Amino acid sequence: MLNTLSRLYRHPYVKVAAVIFVWFFVVLILMTVSVKKLAYNTGIITPPFPAITLLKATMHWDSGYYLSIAQNGYPATPKADIAFFPLYPLAIRWLAVLVGKLSTAAAIINLVTTIAAGIALFRIATTLWKDTTVAWRAVFIFLVFPSAYFLAGAYSEAIFCGLSFWAFSCLLKKEWMAACILAGLASAARLPGLLVSAAVIILYTQSLPRNIMTIPKVILATFISCAGFLAYMLFLTHAYGSPFVLHSVYAQYWPDRQVQINLLSTFWFWIHSIIHTYQLGQTTNAVNLALPVICWFVAALILIKGWRELPPILSFYTLACLILFALTRTPDSMNRYILAVFPIYLILAKKILRNEERYGLWLVSSALLCGILLAAFATNFWTG
Repeated sequence: MLNTLSRLYRHPYVKVAAVIFVWFFVVLILMTVSVKKLAYNTGIITPPFPAITLLKATMHWDSGYYLSIAQNGYPATPKADIAFFPLYPLAIRWLAVLVGKLSTAAAIINLVTTIAAGIALFRIATTLWKDTTVAWRAVFIFLVFPSAYFLAGAYSEAIFCGLSFWAFSCLLKKEWMAACILAGLASAARLPGLLVSAAVIILYTQSLPRNIMTIPKVILATFISCAGFLAYMLFLTHAYGSPFVLHSVYAQYWPDRQVQINLLSTFWFWIHSIIHTYQLGQTTNAVNLALPVICWFVAALILIKGWRELPPILSFYTLACLILFALTRTPDSMNRYILAVFPIYLILAKKILRNEERYGLWLVSSALLCGILLAAFATNFWTG
């Protein structure tokens, strides 16, 4: 028995889980301290001060939508809530039946799925290169990514990372059914889940012999891989009369996020917005605009530098994600979206940060930036 427990303890997946468990609570503590020491003491939040707990400190901005949907469901008429995909609030609602509180349920889901994401990332790296050093580096780079604190907040980033990372892990192992199911769930968590579905369908189709019997298998795999998204579209059609109501809601509540096909125009708009905002004397807003833009271009440079290190499907997935994120004119939230693009961490771990000094410098710099943004987010500034 002791030998079994000892072997289990030494298993790398258990170690990854333990590291992320500690990391998760450190993030919660830092958010709570940020609220109490920064927001209260500097007057950002004015009296009467609400009681701040470890979990309440993470509840900002879009968290309210997810918790509202979990508690009350989607509204009777189209409102901003329907822009938030259903898997995460549904999971909160179901788990809250057991644990009693929505905030507790959200934290448990985020902890478990972040651990799942870390283990999947480790598994992907060892599948590709049989190198645990690279795998550990990828995990740590993921955990100190500048927007990684969203994994601990009531946002859908954690559940999407967990599902999408595992979908690709199964895909690389040719575990087709598991990959399809995980992609289907990911498509119910966030819109980029459809890119995960596309990757699964492409690789699965390539693995099949080219004959007439392949067609029904591809159709079935496509249906399973997109099941979550299709189910949500059916719900929107039933509840509001059309699946395109999602587009109408975006146009009403986020008119600056309309699709812009001309990427060069989008890039110019980003840069012009930053310069114009700075010239107006709104330095904080200019920084908030600049950070996600910098994040996007750094991610693009990392892909250009290391795409040959990856299987083609991972390179194309990364490129597709970056293009999808750039289709909206506003750079807002770009750093949060890129958090889930895991091939970036693999390239950094395998190629760009092979040097120990460079790797250490990256971790320290990224962790410091993450800490600053975490403190700003916890004190009610929008940072992603």
